[in-house]
Amino acid sequence: SDGKSTVLGLSGMNPTMIDATGKPGSGLMEGHFQLFGEFDECINLGADVAHYCLVLTSLSSTEYPYNPVVPLLGWGLCANASDGEDEIHYEVETFLRDFFVVTYTNVTCHNTEKPYSSFAVVLIVLFSLLALVILLSTIYDIACLKKHQTIPVVYSSNGSLVSSNPSEESVLLKKEELKP
Repeated sequence: SDGKSTVLGLSGMNPTMIDATGKPGSGLMEGHFQLFGEFDECINLGADVAHYCLVLTSLSSTEYPYNPVVPLLGWGLCANASDGEDEIHYEVETFLRDFFVVTYTNVTCHNTEKPYSSFAVVLIVLFSLLALVILLSTIYDIACLKKHQTIPVVYSSNGSLVSSNPSEESVLLKKEELKP
């Protein structure tokens, strides 16, 4: 780090990044500590400008470190693209330690430009081909059924055949009656 806080300070941040970062809303006294911000607004700035990072942290009072004041705070930060997860983790903990005992912190940053691996591309192509074969086979089967107007015949458990013709009622036929 160059000594300037670009994560929690305003240097190097444009107004959209500040707007996309989560800010306290209503319900703090009720325990609503999820400050997610605007994911899409941050991501739309472009991967070379900013990335969205979700900070999850648990905070306790400095007087009572074993009683969590905030069991889990979720804070969405729109950080500079050059800021890594480790740097954001350090700056968030440094900032929060002035007010609380930080018992847990996890930072996960999301980048939009994640190209598929060659293995993933091969799997996508194979499953797409399989889906295409299933679709074409189903269409072919339906076309053959309409062309030949076959009547599905099923054996029942007592040895009789059940013929289901949609235009007539089901007919029970004995095996002997079908032999010529």
